[in-house]
Amino acid sequence: MEHRTACRKMKHLKKMMTCCAVETSAIQTYVQYKVGAILLNFLPQWRSIDQSNRIQRGIALTWRDQDSVHNLEVLKRKTAFKEDQEAHSSLSKIIQQELEDDVISQVPDSFLKCWNQIFAISKKNGGWRKIIDCQILNSQLQTEYFMLKGITDIQEIIMPNDWATTIDLHQAFHRIREAEELQPYPCFSFYGLSYSCKGMPYGVSKTPRTFIKCLQLIIAETMKRCSSRIFVYVDDILILDQVLTILQHEIQQVMKIYSQSRFRRQSGY
Repeated sequence: MEHRTACRKMKHLKKMMTCCAVETSAIQTYVQYKVGAILLNFLPQWRSIDQSNRIQRGIALTWRDQDSVHNLEVLKRKTAFKEDQEAHSSLSKIIQQELEDDVISQVPDSFLKCWNQIFAISKKNGGWRKIIDCQILNSQLQTEYFMLKGITDIQEIIMPNDWATTIDLHQAFHRIREAEELQPYPCFSFYGLSYSCKGMPYGVSKTPRTFIKCLQLIIAETMKRCSSRIFVYVDDILILDQVLTILQHEIQQVMKIYSQSRFRRQSGY
């Protein structure tokens, strides 16, 4: 009985959302810029929506109390990378690519005020992702709460027989600058060399809030221009519609809006 019920639920879910893979070609061609803090190169576009000051400021720190900086100095320890050879090889390639994209830069140990451990996790669709564990740094920052939509919100907008697609923005956080006073903190070491982030890093507790604040007007513009149901979860965009041709058109609209602000989709999505 339980098995039959589970099967019925699975069939119902499959019927509710028919996911389609839609080709999303490049909207326009422009000069190839480095990813790290790239939005600083396009301040006129952001000024037109009254967000240039936020883009120039980027992510900044708010310390928990007056002892926070001292606490980090006391806790500062260079950690050795302890994962296996496959993870090491993958991280080496990721770090090299981030250097080429100007997302990170190599710095002397004396520049760092906090070392954060890094590790690699495998992605479902293949490849690896670099993770910076900023737990120690986050413990010394003020906690700032904000409303972030979740899975329950998605369930509310899904309708039976929906067509759907997702757009994952490529290296989205890194495109926003990191304030100069922050740069000595979300740092890491890998096989004897130390690195600092130029673009806003994943792992710092304030990063998602800063990202959403920067993009809130773009999100509003997307909702205004498109008739489809659109759900934005940080750097992932879900688009739903009952009509496939409308969905395909809306994908191009969304891609155009974000590409004009110098975001692009993740390869393979």
